[in-house]
Amino acid sequence: MLPSQVDFGALPSDFPHEVWVSRDGKTLYIRAEEGGCGQATAEVREQTAQRVAVALVENQPQAKGQMCPMIIRYPVVQAQLAEPLGTRQVVLTMEKRPN
Repeated sequence: MLPSQVDFGALPSDFPHEVWVSRDGKTLYIRAEEGGCGQATAEVREQTAQRVAVALVENQPQAKGQMCPMIIRYPVVQAQLAEPLGTRQVVLTMEKRPN
């Protein structure tokens, strides 16, 4: 995978910019960001002949009064593709979601 294949434009500038692909080209490994009690996941939103769109989602608990540490973690999340990535562009977005 070439660095020019990844569009990080929708991510904050301080968000990790690290993506790699498995040998068979069907799994993307993406460095995400999560904090406190949140948990990061990757969701493939679109797969065309030209691009793959992946949303990095931080699921945040809704429990009232829950104590969460004030830390940021950078886990690696996976996105499974239907076909090998090849020369397609990867477009990353992010969102926070209550769970």
